[in-house]
Amino acid sequence: MELEGIRGMWRYVGSKDGVGQFEAIKEARKLVPAPYVQQDTMEPVEHPVTGELYDSKSRLRRTYKEMGLIEKGNYTRKTPKIQTADFDQIREEVQEAKRKLQWGMAPLTEREKWLMEKEKRDTEEYRKRNKGTMWLTEGEDQIAEKMKFKA
Repeated sequence: MELEGIRGMWRYVGSKDGVGQFEAIKEARKLVPAPYVQQDTMEPVEHPVTGELYDSKSRLRRTYKEMGLIEKGNYTRKTPKIQTADFDQIREEVQEAKRKLQWGMAPLTEREKWLMEKEKRDTEEYRKRNKGTMWLTEGEDQIAEKMKFKA
């Protein structure tokens, strides 16, 4: 059989006497003739939680499992948005909260009220004990009052 000029896949089939012939292969053949081997090594990747670099798939997956995480595919770390603070607004909110606490307008539990009263009493006792010292610097008016007291 002359095979020149005929396209397709052919197989040589031999016989017991050593003479064989080619026959056409009609079924599809595997694309890869050898088994596929999946390696454990990979390009180094950063762990999304700990930030450590891993180049072994099994070690990375073991770390995920120990931390109770689930591997879900391609993860890219997003850069956090930088928040700018409005310091004037923060200062106003803090002053408002202090005023509410000072005038009893803030909702407090009984325990928080008791702790605030205890702190006031402790502060007053401390001031009485250290009347002549300059260690207390709560406000400019108190410092000025202490300066008059010493003079």
